[in-house]
Amino acid sequence: MLFLAPDVDRALLDLKERFGPEPGWTAHTTMLIDRRENTLRALDILGGRFRRFTGRVDRVALYEFFPAKWLAEKTLAG
Repeated sequence: MLFLAPDVDRALLDLKERFGPEPGWTAHTTMLIDRRENTLRALDILGGRFRRFTGRVDRVALYEFFPAKWLAEKTLAG
């Protein structure tokens, strides 16, 4: 799996704790789930082009895996 992870601050940790403790938790956005060789190739491409950025999350989606199945999406109050 290839994913991007944000810098975690107190506000994000406080939000996560509202859902309960989870050992090994990592805030992330999955970029790719594929065979190892494809993931390593994608890492080379993304690693060479990725630049830090600042953004805002305006909606979240929940998926079930495997197979991929969309469960819900929610626009966040801004």
